[in-house]
Amino acid sequence: MRSDFITYCVIIEKRRGLTKNSKVLLLVLIIIFVLVIAIILIFKIIKNAKNQSSGIVNSANPTATAKSPFGTMIAFNISDAVNGLPDKSDALKNGWTEFKKDNSGYQTLLANLQKIIQDRTKLVKTTGFALDRGSFGYFTWNVIEPQKGQFDWDLTDIYIKGAANANVKISAVIQPFASWDQKNTQANANCKMLDAAYYDYKAGAPNDMAEYENFLTKTVERYKDNVAVWEIGNENDAQCGVYQDNPQGYFDLLKISSQTIKKVDPQAKVTNGGASGGPSLGPGADSVGNFWTKFFALGGGQFIDYFNFHYNTERSQNAKLDSATFEKDLNFFNDLMDKNGGKKPLYLTEFGIYSGLPAGEAGTPSEQQNGGGQPIQARSPATNQPGSPPAVSAGQGQDGTQGVEVSRRQPFKIKTFRPQQNKAGKRYLHLRQGKIPGLKAI
Repeated sequence: MRSDFITYCVIIEKRRGLTKNSKVLLLVLIIIFVLVIAIILIFKIIKNAKNQSSGIVNSANPTATAKSPFGTMIAFNISDAVNGLPDKSDALKNGWTEFKKDNSGYQTLLANLQKIIQDRTKLVKTTGFALDRGSFGYFTWNVIEPQKGQFDWDLTDIYIKGAANANVKISAVIQPFASWDQKNTQANANCKMLDAAYYDYKAGAPNDMAEYENFLTKTVERYKDNVAVWEIGNENDAQCGVYQDNPQGYFDLLKISSQTIKKVDPQAKVTNGGASGGPSLGPGADSVGNFWTKFFALGGGQFIDYFNFHYNTERSQNAKLDSATFEKDLNFFNDLMDKNGGKKPLYLTEFGIYSGLPAGEAGTPSEQQNGGGQPIQARSPATNQPGSPPAVSAGQGQDGTQGVEVSRRQPFKIKTFRPQQNKAGKRYLHLRQGKIPGLKAI
């Protein structure tokens, strides 16, 4: 008994000795861990300080750095900042160059934009979007380089910082027009929309291509870490898109733009300015189809990473959308790419439908009470490739089937459009999981 007791005590002492050693080892490991964390934090602080000194803040959102484009929104629309000016109706009527001569008005615009970004940042973070569409103004040549060789980054820097703070990256719309480069270009009297004011309503193919390349190079160098997709122009196949009857000219512009961008950033993604529609969208649709047919026949597909097109049916005379018309356009563009080098992912940066019935049409009592349908202009994700899960709310259709309701403030993935008949005999839309030929499930 005595011997056993002594042996037991010795074992206890040995175990106590091991415990002390373990404590020392654990303490050393904790110190090493703390030092590693401290080094990482110091590195990040230095990196952020460098980014802030250059005027840019990088997004920390991991989804914002994903390789595939997601649905885009226009959360920080410069037009909203313009509408906050005292003389909003006349502020830009004479174009950007004249507007900037009034420095107080320009500074008010910058302040308005900062306020809008501040107010909306929290909401943007909750939407689940990874991209904001940096549309007209922010990446217009005339805004960034108002005089040859003189660059003004103020407006675009504010927007880029705001998007980064909201954890979204940018789908940047490059408008390749500078007033000083378009001296001999006459303003188009039919294109007086606010978008055109940023380039003084003078839009034509760049006259000095070397200067355009210089502008594009500096812009990509400055913002490449914040831009996920570069869009070259907007609806260039339409009346106000400069190249309506000149697909060769647009091919030349896009080729030079793509090569310039990828020379600066080989990993950059480039897309065409969104096609203004498809073969099913009424007057002018044939010319749109012919434009892109010639564009791809020239070899345009090799200079884009996605094919960008717009589908705004709420602007058409027959605002109701069914799967047949949408499928027709998808098949048209997919077949066109198939014949000219292979499919590219489809990227819908403008997509408009009605949430119910167009105003004035008879429908259910609920629809009548709410004044009919309201237009939804959504920023759809790219199709033909994987993406994040849709953010839509489930609901039950009038026929008892299960459908979904698309919210203005929610991103959504296009699955399949399935028209249904409600009790009033009117057609409405469901989104459901499924497959349209040419569309991969996302």
